[in-house]
Amino acid sequence: MIKHSSLYTKNKSGISMLMLVVIIVITLVLSSAIVLTVSRSNPIKQSKRAKYENDRDNVQTVVTNTIGKIVAESRGTVKVVPGIINDVKIDVRKSSGEISYTITNPSSKQNANGKIIFAKGDNTATEYYTGYKLPIYGGANTEWYVDEKGRVSVKVGENTYGPSRWINESE
Repeated sequence: MIKHSSLYTKNKSGISMLMLVVIIVITLVLSSAIVLTVSRSNPIKQSKRAKYENDRDNVQTVVTNTIGKIVAESRGTVKVVPGIINDVKIDVRKSSGEISYTITNPSSKQNANGKIIFAKGDNTATEYYTGYKLPIYGGANTEWYVDEKGRVSVKVGENTYGPSRWINESE
């Protein structure tokens, strides 16, 4: 008598051991490719960099618009005094700060000194309040800088964002 058992049937269902090994190898190759891609691009660093550059662009827009307003109202030439802008550099979310400038008026041949102030306040003849405070980033030392051309940079920790030469590197 022939016994019928699952060992002797021809119609087996399921996957073979070889197919299982192939699927595991393919899964490992794809997952290692994903891990390598993420580790090279580091999305967290890229998102922080994008935030710093976006904030720098916003501050640059505020500075450019304020200088334009000063030029239009004074009908003179504005020369920015280069230097660090912000007062507080760590352990706050936002900081006030100021940029010093000199107006040269060709018609009166007189100079006047003034300030662009990153805070809320009422404008005077030589002080212009932006209504905007400078962002400060977490536990990292944050320094905002403006050069003689009015270009803004931000230094967060050891990294600098913006076109200007950083003042502390030459001191």
